[in-house]
This record gives sequence, structure tokens and C-alpha cells, in this order.
Amino acid sequence: ALERDPERRYESAAAFADDMDRYLSGEMIRARPSSAAYRFLRRMRRWRAALVPAAAAVLLSFGLVGWFVVRPMMAAKQARAQAEEHFRQATASAAIAEKCLMTGRTADLGAHWQDAVAELDRALAQDPEYTEAWSLRGRVRTQMGQREAALGDLDEAIRRDPQNVAARYERAKVLVA
Repeated sequence: ALERDPERRYESAAAFADDMDRYLSGEMIRARPSSAAYRFLRRMRRWRAALVPAAAAVLLSFGLVGWFVVRPMMAAKQARAQAEEHFRQATASAAIAEKCLMTGRTADLGAHWQDAVAELDRALAQDPEYTEAWSLRGRVRTQMGQREAALGDLDEAIRRDPQNVAARYERAKVLVA
């Protein structure tokens, strides 16, 4: 209505009134070429009663997908962190046991080996895919004289990671001994 260029102005007051009626009823106006964004927003305003439930359904769907996808990923991450903590404790117990073995203090040796195995059991309960825990438990059981159990753990470590050289070496030591 206020354009300087006569070609861009309304032809008459009736055309302007018609466009005002169209605007108020949520329809497209004819005064200017409508952009895609303008047409989209006008349609959205016109059909808002149907869009609100649809938008709520979409948001609910995203929320459910997030719940069922992200939650297990977070639980797996937390389980791995707990398994790593048990592994660190088992490594510390095994190191103490090896130190006792080297210094000849065999009185405490069994308790330290058992502590290490118990921590490794907890680590593997949290994360059965933890190859290093299988390998260390096999090594500890070898030290405890539990040959068959050690072979089982080392075989499991190798099955889960065929490139695990340490587990293969430990297994070979058990078989030769």
C-alpha cells in the first residue's frame, strides 16, 4: 500500500481490503510474491490446531528414541568404568602378591591372589568383553596353581581378541609347564 513503485502498490482500496481479509483469515496475501518461508509460516498458523499434537508426537518420539538408545549406551559406559576400577584394584593386588613372592613372604600370598581374582570376577561381571581382565585372571590363576581355570581364562581372552599376544604367551607358558 505504501510502495513508491506504482507497479508494486494495490490497484484499489478493494484489493487492499481483500488482502487484509486474506491475512486475517490466515490465507496467502497477493500483494507481493510469497517466499517459501512466508507460505510455510502462514500454513502453520492456519493449521496450528493439528500441528500442536503432531509436534508433541514428534517430540515424544525423539524423547523415547533418546531414552531407549542413549540410556543403554550410558549404562554400558558406566559398567566399563566400574570394570576398569575393579581391574586397577586387581592389578594392585596381583602386584603385591608378586612382590610377596619375590621377597619370600608367602604367608600373605594366597590372600592377595584371591583378592585379585575376586576383583577380576567383579570386573568381568560388569563387562564380559574386557579382554585384559580375562588375560590377567588367567595369569593370576596360573600363579595360584589353578592350571585348568587359567587355561579357560586365557582361551577366553584369545577368543575375544585373537591378536592378544600376552594371552597367547601366557597360555603357551601354562601348556609347557
